Amino acid sequence: MIRKNFELNVTKIESTCIFELNWEGGKRITVNLQYPNLINDYYEQWKTAYLEYYRNLRGRKKTSGKGIITKDFRSDLVNSQSKLLDEFHHWLFSPELLEIRREIVNSANNLSDKQKQWVEVFLTCNPIEIGRLPWETWEIGTDLGISNRIRIARNAANIRHDNLRPLNRKVRILAILGDNTGLNFDSEKEELKKFKSIAYVKVIGWTLNKNIDELKQEIVQNISSVDGWDILFFIGHSNESVLTGGELGIAPNASIFISEIEDALKLAKNRGLQFAVFNSCSGINIAESLINLGLSQVVVMREPINNNVAQEFFKQFLRSLSEYKDVHESLLDASKFLKQQEKRLTYPSTYLVPSLFRHPNSELFRIKPFGIKRWLPSVQELLPLLIILFLSLVPGIQNQLLRLRLWNQAFYRKLTEQVEIHINNQPVLFITVDKNIYPTDYSYLAKKIDKISEFDSKIVGVDYILDQEKRQSKKAAQLAKSIRNAASKGTIFVFAALEDRKEGVSNKIASLNWSLQGDIRTFNTH
Repeated sequence: MIRKNFELNVTKIESTCIFELNWEGGKRITVNLQYPNLINDYYEQWKTAYLEYYRNLRGRKKTSGKGIITKDFRSDLVNSQSKLLDEFHHWLFSPELLEIRREIVNSANNLSDKQKQWVEVFLTCNPIEIGRLPWETWEIGTDLGISNRIRIARNAANIRHDNLRPLNRKVRILAILGDNTGLNFDSEKEELKKFKSIAYVKVIGWTLNKNIDELKQEIVQNISSVDGWDILFFIGHSNESVLTGGELGIAPNASIFISEIEDALKLAKNRGLQFAVFNSCSGINIAESLINLGLSQVVVMREPINNNVAQEFFKQFLRSLSEYKDVHESLLDASKFLKQQEKRLTYPSTYLVPSLFRHPNSELFRIKPFGIKRWLPSVQELLPLLIILFLSLVPGIQNQLLRLRLWNQAFYRKLTEQVEIHINNQPVLFITVDKNIYPTDYSYLAKKIDKISEFDSKIVGVDYILDQEKRQSKKAAQLAKSIRNAASKGTIFVFAALEDRKEGVSNKIASLNWSLQGDIRTFNTH
């Protein structure tokens, strides 16, 4: 998979936002844009409606009380979301940002349709207040004809450590189950059990009557294990904490801060830790802290998250990971799942909350098949393979399939006029032309020779009897012209011949006064 990267820094100073786009080692566009206060008002209205609708969140305990609720919380949430997104997107499509958007879209237009390619936009927001906005919903190229080839990953404002490449081993996962007050982790435990078929999974965390100090030591020791981890999951309550890098609720009324486990995380990174998922609340500080430490990717919820939503997200995210998709694709899949009609009715606004933070120099993490399983076909792949294997053993069908394949290749190459030749400093280069197509198309050979002559080749051998000038008179003239042009640049041609049959290159195509012939007769015993 090929990507093109942009870095987009958005800094708010008083009522002005400075957008700075950087790419390709020094290119830069800077734009100043007035920040509408209405976005802040709509964000606060949305967040209030969000918290009122979702009472059981992974960032706070349940509230209790009696009384009749007459307010339509869902309607308030949907309306406030619409106002926030409308105002936010209207601002992002301001004429002042057209040059930035056009540069990104032009890059997306140049991507190949034959490969799965992305334009990656690394977004850094400062201060955190504008980082809370749902930037992932910005469809940068919608009005310019491109939208699904551009994706946004967030970046930390401070990065002091390099990231490391993934290790080639069976994936190792450490899952930490935190404070479950008001929550239920049964769904996540079940999904992790299924994941054991493709990865080593260890689950630790708080249980009833476990000593808190011992629990903290257990967490630190496991994170810094000498065997190392590839993925770290945290499930439970969490919260923002600017000075300590984020707070994790590990037991009732007990927390541990990112700053307290920083040394263990550095060791884990050096031992292979690439990726962390915090299926908990308000994780912006947590993500920025871990990217600053050099982790490659971190998935967090920027806002408090409902327990049921967290379980749905985790299930879909793991499912995509198990299909060997990268973490960004897996995140987009899980967010799309929450956005689809059925889930959107039950869990409005939740698709706005997940974010991927990513080290700008990192390779996107994906689980790769390990051991014998990487070579085994799936059930869906096995049946077609068996059918093809059976057909290939039947001589008559085998020949028909081969002829069909060769005919399709030749037709496609003629239709697309493919004459590409790649020379990689090889002393001898063999160029195969479809020999089963007879007679050989002389105009196609002419194009090949024209291409070869661009490389100043000293000797060119043509392994075809070129004596069909009467059947292909115009094409033969084209071939003769190409050969003479190449010969005039110093190329020596050696043409195929059958001397006992007096068959060889026609003098209308090439003269033996300035070219050579070689007998191509072979013997079955040799």
